[in-house]
This record gives sequence, C-alpha cells and structure tokens, in this order.
Amino acid sequence: MNGVRTFTATVVGMSLLVGCASRAPDIAAPTSSELQAAVQDIGTAAAAGRYAAAVTLLDTLQSRLDQALAAGQVRADREAQILAAIDRVRGDLGALVAVPAPVPMRSASPTASATSAPTGPGKHKGKD
Repeated sequence: MNGVRTFTATVVGMSLLVGCASRAPDIAAPTSSELQAAVQDIGTAAAAGRYAAAVTLLDTLQSRLDQALAAGQVRADREAQILAAIDRVRGDLGALVAVPAPVPMRSASPTASATSAPTGPGKHKGKD
C-alpha cells in the first residue's frame, strides 16, 4: 500500500507543476488546464487500479506536452520539470503494475503418518 501513497503524492506534485503559473507565465493557461485534466484522469485511472490505462494516459500527456513545447505554449524549463514528474509517475506505476496479486493460501497437503511402516531396503536392519 506504500507504493500507492507514493504514487498519489507524485501525481499531486505533477498536478501542481502543470497547474501553477508564476509571475511570468511559463505555460499557457489553456494548455495548463488541458494538462491538468490529463493528470487528474491519470490519478483517477490509477486509483481505480487501472494501471495500464494510467500508463496510456501518461503517454498521451507526454505527447501533448511535447506538442505544447513545439507550439511555444510551454517554456523548456517548465517542460523539464513536468517531464521529471512524468518519469516519477511512470516509475511508480511500473512498481504498482509489478506487484503481483495476492495468491490465496492453500491448505497443507496431508503427509505420511509418522507411525506408518517404513518401506524399501533397510527396513529390517538389525533384525537378521
């Protein structure tokens, strides 16, 4: 469960990077809103346990960020910060996907009784 908390914190951090603008806007307001919505979708998918969908949405977010940089809607330094957050989220998602589902415990199979007669060579040692 610790991985889920780490993931949640990382998504919140990425959300802040995408949504917050300083005095000199380093991300256009419409682009910020679009990217913010994408981050929320990623968090929603992951919270529902749909990690593969969250990874796909993360890929889409990264592609949209690249487009925004090319169009001059995001400054390069802000893009670098967001990409670092995307990488952290990708790592957290990878860890969550890699966690195997719990396997139900099987009951122990019955073993041979300690009082059963020995079999095979040597069962009569010392009796000849």
